[in-house]
Amino acid sequence: MKSYVLRGETPLRFDGGRYREGDPVEAEEAAVAHLVASGRLIESEATLIGSSVLPAEMAIGEGLTIQLGDLVAYAQGAAGMSVAEWNARAEDAIEASLAEALELLKAVLRAGKAVLRAGQDKGGKPNVKDVEKILGRDISAEIRDRAWAAIEGWSTSPA
Repeated sequence: MKSYVLRGETPLRFDGGRYREGDPVEAEEAAVAHLVASGRLIESEATLIGSSVLPAEMAIGEGLTIQLGDLVAYAQGAAGMSVAEWNARAEDAIEASLAEALELLKAVLRAGKAVLRAGQDKGGKPNVKDVEKILGRDISAEIRDRAWAAIEGWSTSPA
């Protein structure tokens, strides 16, 4: 088994799992040779440096949590950095990126829930433009996909 990191905005279904950009993927080299050749998977250079401040699990919304490892992988992938580039940063820069990613994810979730409560959804998922209007900024496909996965199953009626 080797460790890889997924690249590209399109989610990947592989070996019974669903992966997003920046997610770690453990696989046999032969099974993913085509994904490595296409640039969708890159060999993991090392373990990502995380946080010495944040807890192992954090609340991101009503009844929703994110594991520190998942937040680190998301923030590193969203930053567009290799593992080596991420790990070469100063600890305070990594902590700032993690805090920013956590707050953005929470804000997108809050805005997404507000859009759902207002009945402005597309197939049970918040309309991206309405969420962006609430936030006053564009959101990347990466954060949108992570947030939508987190709120999957939320009702469009107020909770």
